[in-house]
Amino acid sequence: MPLRYALALVLLLSSAASAQVPTEWAPREDANANLPSTIRAYETTTPGAAAWYVRADLSDPSLRLLAELSPNGTETVSSFAARMGALVTLNGGYFGGDQSYSLVLEGGQAVSSNIGALTRNGQTYYPTRGAFGLTTGQSLDVAWVYDVDGVQMAYDVPNANEEGETPEPRPTASFPAGARPWDVQTAIGGGPVLVENGQVRLTWEAEVFFGGSGVDTTSARARTAVGRDLQGNMLILAAAEAPGLTLRQLAEVMVSLGAVEAVNLDGGGSTNLIVGDLPLYRTSRPVASALMIVPHQSAEGLVYDTGDPLSGYREEGAWFESANGPYFGSTRSRLLEVGTEGRAVFVPQGLAGGPYSYSVEAWWVPASNRATDTPFVAYFGGAVVDTFRVDQSDPSTAGQWNAVSDWIISVDSIAVTAEATSGPGATFVNVDAIRLEAYFLPSTEPGPADALRLRLAPNPVRDRLAATLRLSEPGEVHATLLDALGRAVRQRTARMGSGDGRVEMDVRGLAPGVYTLRVRTAEGTASARATLIR
Repeated sequence: MPLRYALALVLLLSSAASAQVPTEWAPREDANANLPSTIRAYETTTPGAAAWYVRADLSDPSLRLLAELSPNGTETVSSFAARMGALVTLNGGYFGGDQSYSLVLEGGQAVSSNIGALTRNGQTYYPTRGAFGLTTGQSLDVAWVYDVDGVQMAYDVPNANEEGETPEPRPTASFPAGARPWDVQTAIGGGPVLVENGQVRLTWEAEVFFGGSGVDTTSARARTAVGRDLQGNMLILAAAEAPGLTLRQLAEVMVSLGAVEAVNLDGGGSTNLIVGDLPLYRTSRPVASALMIVPHQSAEGLVYDTGDPLSGYREEGAWFESANGPYFGSTRSRLLEVGTEGRAVFVPQGLAGGPYSYSVEAWWVPASNRATDTPFVAYFGGAVVDTFRVDQSDPSTAGQWNAVSDWIISVDSIAVTAEATSGPGATFVNVDAIRLEAYFLPSTEPGPADALRLRLAPNPVRDRLAATLRLSEPGEVHATLLDALGRAVRQRTARMGSGDGRVEMDVRGLAPGVYTLRVRTAEGTASARATLIR
């Protein structure tokens, strides 16, 4: 082949390959319409490329970062998203079967650590693999980490392993350089690190991904990455399997988005990125862990105003703005005349189903021409749960939250209708904001799981929880301690023989209160309440 044609072919192939790397982006307005302004989703418009990214400002007090290890071993990312009512959900780190091989840390407690030792060509290596976390000071960080006697240590440099060379010593509280306890409240592990100080830095070899890990540097695959930009925003990137990205391309794209630090997570069939209930990229593979941005339930509960994009608020009928106050938030309350067609509906994001129920309160602006029996209709799964009627003419209800439901209910939407009693003149129903407070209600009904004979002793618990149970055959026991909101605060997996056995958990550092211990085995599941005192 003449040289000029060979050069032309090389240039053509090079151009085609580079065209598949995303360089141009456009907002995903369908996703952003249902997100707070502090979270924005984008999709590449580069021809031949398939990728999406999310930028999130976690300094927004209404947002919370959450790392979750599946209590069932594995589950789909869609299941994580729905179960936790997440605004953004991405897959976590590596796993095999239902065993996580990567760090999952929530509430300052690691429920799974990055893999501590690997055998390659008959030699044992101790990798310091990459992880992404939110510190207790509310800043984002990417670090090389290792579990040293139950403490997650972070290092300025990775353990400098090289393929074919003598392995480096096991990491300690002082080795490698810059060793320090990693002061994070939420973290997810993976590897390798992709970006450091705004530059591409692939520590694939040092993190011991050589020797058949399934994570290579040359294949273009579906990829998931997470990091932070210079302003402290969280960056999430997902690339589709076709055409896929190499690890270096993934790092380069993260840098182009402004990342100053970034780490790779599990990819291939595990790659998922879901915004609300909208999958930007979804596969059906169950995974062991997920990283999520969820609405933060403060001490004031979950609050949804008519002007809040997370409220899912919509109107049917001739609603209009009220000139009266005091109204909640920055948007005035709304009025609809009694006896007319229409309703106002809240479909709040961030509500978890399953064992969660809610108390319902509402803020309205009372006046003498308001209905005395305004209906608030609670729905769950499309069916009416109950209808609660409130007196919106009572002046004592002004400027405060007022109880709507007399008991806690399962709910996923609330409607206010004009089906009320009209007064002597024009009468109106009023809608402004609702507040929900979550309660976790695990089932305590007896069933086949009673065969495990799960018992807590002693109970109340101080520093260490101890549970006894019985297995008819040897097997693994997966124990999860849940707080009052159903969040996993401790997890442990142990192997037990047949007969009576014992599972223990260190509960130091947890706040006093009522917790639920959930135990899962091949023979069934069981739950028991634990009261923690100090």
